[in-house]
Amino acid sequence: MKLIPKILLINVLCLNSLFAYDTTGYPATTGYQNNGYGGRSSETRKLVEYVKNLGSYLGFDLTQDPTSNSQTVSQQLLNAAGTQVLQGYVYNTLLGALPVNAISQIMSQFEPSEASGANVMNNLANSTFKNQNYSSTSSNSSQTFTVTQLIDQQTFQQDPVSQSILNILGTPNSTYCMNSDLSGPDPKCQLLNQNKVMNNVIGTIPDQNTFFSYNYNQQLIGQLNSNALLAPLLYSSQQDNTIPQTDNKNTNPGLTAQNQIQEAANFVRYATAAVSPVTLPTAQNYFNLYKLAVPGSDNNVTPLQQMQAQSTLSNYLTNLRIYAAQSSVGIGNLYYILSKRLPQKQGTNSGTNQPILSSQTMSEFNMATWRLFNPSTNSPNKQWIEQLNAASPATVEKEIATLLAEINYQMYLDRQIQERILLTNSIMLIQNTRTSQPSGDFGNQASTTSGQ
Repeated sequence: MKLIPKILLINVLCLNSLFAYDTTGYPATTGYQNNGYGGRSSETRKLVEYVKNLGSYLGFDLTQDPTSNSQTVSQQLLNAAGTQVLQGYVYNTLLGALPVNAISQIMSQFEPSEASGANVMNNLANSTFKNQNYSSTSSNSSQTFTVTQLIDQQTFQQDPVSQSILNILGTPNSTYCMNSDLSGPDPKCQLLNQNKVMNNVIGTIPDQNTFFSYNYNQQLIGQLNSNALLAPLLYSSQQDNTIPQTDNKNTNPGLTAQNQIQEAANFVRYATAAVSPVTLPTAQNYFNLYKLAVPGSDNNVTPLQQMQAQSTLSNYLTNLRIYAAQSSVGIGNLYYILSKRLPQKQGTNSGTNQPILSSQTMSEFNMATWRLFNPSTNSPNKQWIEQLNAASPATVEKEIATLLAEINYQMYLDRQIQERILLTNSIMLIQNTRTSQPSGDFGNQASTTSGQ
């Protein structure tokens, strides 16, 4: 609003200068003409000087042709093309990094497909895990983030949170791979049971002089360090050849990581206890209870026994699902942090034909810092603050409007984080409340009362 009075003032001064000629009728002196005022009065000279000063105050040199090369004042955004590209990266990587329920295409939509512009948004869903080919264990898995046959149950899911839920519900007790008489393991068993998962993660069990040595623990330090998850802005798939490799094909190396992507993924697997699956019922205990809950025609089971067995199984399965749902909150938060740093393809470099990779965290970092310092600009005069210093008020206002739009984006990110914090705190509150819920089991007191 301050710009409007300034413009009006300029117009008034310019109009006055047109009519402020010397009306005395006397010819101008030579000295008067050399001053550059064309025979105008002293008042006119002052007015012209004031207009010139006002132009300088507003950032314009009124003695220069605005189309000449000597005019350095810019009327445009200081880096319109770069800002637009960067904001496009921010938009794409934001949607691509949001962990979604990728159990099916319909379930993974950000908005209904019939909504206007839905295809643009929905096509970006699950980009981080889709680009990593998460549900595949192909030969390229050493360079990307995928499921691991050491831990994950088949059929492999499209996103890691769904896979974690499947692992909780579908990793059987080790007794399912025992002989019928429980005398030993069944060599023909192909189930990825609880003990097999933990053995796969540990690998060959070290002896008493090795398990605490640095050589043995060297590759584990990075996988157990939370900075492996949080520090990088864009995870690299470059393989680390300094990590020791085993040459013995008969030796199980365990859960290893060869690059930043795998290192961060393994940290999440350890932090979420995916390497130590929840203990499900033994095969014999579940079978015995199931025979009571669903008796055959030849079983002598009373209705009371059947009802009690059904209640026990239903209660257990319900609580197992509650545990899986509540666990998915923490698991989803960690994979959300990981997903923000996974590379997403944003195009192809026309010069080198190499893919342009970015991540949500990298895009946000660039958007937040390039005005403070742009490392790709060699000349200090091309830094944003120097360009802004030489820009016109109109350019400054355009830059302010652009910054306000970016601030609004940052506020949206804050609301997303607050929503996750609210979800996490609500789950913790529910868990604490369940520990003090009233019990309906009156025990012997109810039996004694009914007997009286």
